[in-house]
Amino acid sequence: MKEGWLQPTTLLKAAMMRTTLALLLTLALAPTALAHGNLSDRIAILGDQIKSHPQVAALYAERADLLAQDGAYADALADWDAAEKLDAKLAPVPCVKAQLFLDLKMPAKAVAILAPLVKANPKHGPAWFLLGQAQVQTGDAAGACASFDAAIPLLSPLLPEHVLAQAEAQVSVKQGDEAIKRLEAGMKMLGPLIVLQDKAVGIEVALGRTQAAVARLEAVIADLKGRKLRAEAWEKRKMELGKQGKSVQ
Repeated sequence: MKEGWLQPTTLLKAAMMRTTLALLLTLALAPTALAHGNLSDRIAILGDQIKSHPQVAALYAERADLLAQDGAYADALADWDAAEKLDAKLAPVPCVKAQLFLDLKMPAKAVAILAPLVKANPKHGPAWFLLGQAQVQTGDAAGACASFDAAIPLLSPLLPEHVLAQAEAQVSVKQGDEAIKRLEAGMKMLGPLIVLQDKAVGIEVALGRTQAAVARLEAVIADLKGRKLRAEAWEKRKMELGKQGKSVQ
């Protein structure tokens, strides 16, 4: 599954439960009919079913989910459109459709879906985060910063990649100190994760703050040793920074 795909199966779970039930009731499929085989086989089975029952919206919706998982985003979008025309109740979660546009490199269309969604539902964390990703693609870095800031307190679960995206947006508008603040806030919520500390180290180095970078590396090394994990790579990085920064003891 491509990076950036925002958990389509999770987002669709409730809708697909209804979809699958409708499909089973309509076609009386055996419970295991689609339970086995790879995505291509399952997509092919649904294609045959669609040929026989072209007016069953649930079939298009089911295949759209599988096509998205297989990376065929344009085909998935076409199936969702077909499903919506046949049965508006099977309309996809807006975030899923927006994600399809992102994967198709059509971020402006994703923004067109998500902007009114967050305006109507400002507590929708995933929509805010996707909006930030879309704004990054459209070049609206300032808008992305605001969207990510709105998303972070609302996302559950909050993941390291959410915090990294928030920090990277700040870096893109040359706000390194703000990026550090957001990484620190993320570590307060998620714990001193190495991936977040590593990002902070890179920003400190980019800002010319070698001592601060070394201090962060020392914290990572101490944490690794405290958990009896290998710290050699981080020790080496600390030594390299020490050579670069003459003021570092």
